[in-house]
Amino acid sequence: MNGIINIYKERGYTSHDVVARLRGITGIRRAGHTGTLDPDAEGVLPVCIGTATKVCDILTDTSKSYEALMILGIATDSQDLTGNVIHRALPEELESLSDSRILETIAGFTGEYDQLPPMFSAVRKDGQRLYALARSGQEIERETRNVCIEKIEAVSDVIRGRFETDVDYDRFYDSSALKQYRSFGVMREQGRFARYASKSFEAGRTVDDPDADELKKDDTQVIRVAFKVTCSKGTYIRTLCHDIGEKLGVGGCMERLLRTRAGVFDVNTAITLEQAEEYMREGKLEEHLTGVDSLFDELPRLDVKEKYDELLQNGNQLYFRHFKQYITTPPQKVRTYTSKGEFLGIYGYVEGRNKYSPEKVFIEK
Repeated sequence: MNGIINIYKERGYTSHDVVARLRGITGIRRAGHTGTLDPDAEGVLPVCIGTATKVCDILTDTSKSYEALMILGIATDSQDLTGNVIHRALPEELESLSDSRILETIAGFTGEYDQLPPMFSAVRKDGQRLYALARSGQEIERETRNVCIEKIEAVSDVIRGRFETDVDYDRFYDSSALKQYRSFGVMREQGRFARYASKSFEAGRTVDDPDADELKKDDTQVIRVAFKVTCSKGTYIRTLCHDIGEKLGVGGCMERLLRTRAGVFDVNTAITLEQAEEYMREGKLEEHLTGVDSLFDELPRLDVKEKYDELLQNGNQLYFRHFKQYITTPPQKVRTYTSKGEFLGIYGYVEGRNKYSPEKVFIEK
């Protein structure tokens, strides 16, 4: 079994948990995800199986789209609601903040900007994960990273009121995906701080809701607004919420996050782990695999003649005469297939030599 499974990661799972569960479901050890989602986040998590693990890096580098629910008026050390509250805006500060200014500030983040990775993240500093340092109580100097916000727009009204836990999240989201997955328990934690026991929590912190009771009891005033964003790899959406709050001078953090797209993979075609397990029992899981070659649709296709299948299967260089197609103007890169139509790799043209050399092969060994 080789290919990419578009998994809908539910809240409470780490990305590592999803891969481990799929290994158990499929019985295949070679598996890897294509971009970490925090346990509190949900949505698209493509998982590469078998020889498809060779494209994990390619998928990690693609742009991604999200729907985020942001709270203004509260800042936390984790930049989401799993951390300790470090700042609260005064009610009068929020009252003086107009809806138009909030929406203009959100839209103003379109384009490139230098983002400072949060301490509770998997970014490495001198060989150590930042979350490991944060867990030990350290906060160290970090370097900013240039990220690109390709598109960002508010998708809800600006909602003002007390911080409370009986929030109707449906009214904030533009996508129908949350309703689609409600039957699988994705929203069963709706309105509550989630508690996670996973030992592999990427952020490296134990969530014990340190401020949940306090926030429930008092009259903390907040502003909520949801936005859609498409961004480059390495962009932290909770940091984006934090930075928007900083720009507005009231503090901000992320309450909910839904990844709706990762590269060519869309939330509306994702399957849950429960579905994957069911399809595996029925012998239908392979029907839900995306072939690796679909990631390279923009490249021309070349098929070798039957007597040269072995050359391709062994990852050898291939001359023009080995292909079924007659080549006049050689493309710089091509998808290569056996005579029976099996995709085996990406080959690059060797200038002036009438041949192609393997750049990335997907051969089972």
